[in-house]
Amino acid sequence: MDPNQKKNVELVDKVWEEQFKKNGETADLKTLIPISRVKEIMKEEADVEIPSETCVFMAKACELFIMDMIMRSMVKMKEAGRTTLEVNDMVDTLGDIDLETKMKDEKTQVSPNEDD
Repeated sequence: MDPNQKKNVELVDKVWEEQFKKNGETADLKTLIPISRVKEIMKEEADVEIPSETCVFMAKACELFIMDMIMRSMVKMKEAGRTTLEVNDMVDTLGDIDLETKMKDEKTQVSPNEDD
């Protein structure tokens, strides 16, 4: 990993540390995503009651996911020497996240006990 890539990764890690600290200091999960829209989307699949706390949590989770996607995509953009974020940066980022998830899943899978 070249020094610029390392610097970008460290920047993303620093932003996440700040987010965790900020979210840990307060019980109020303010979000930029409209909670009413989240509730509407959640209720599309089934006619169930959804507690408002669940909607707030989901809105915050979506907001953090979007923030992470943008940060990681901007790292790819900078690595390519561009100043404009492109769709390919987002697609590559999604692919990286999928690969990381698969690798973590493989590491955490429990193998059958041969003694049974």
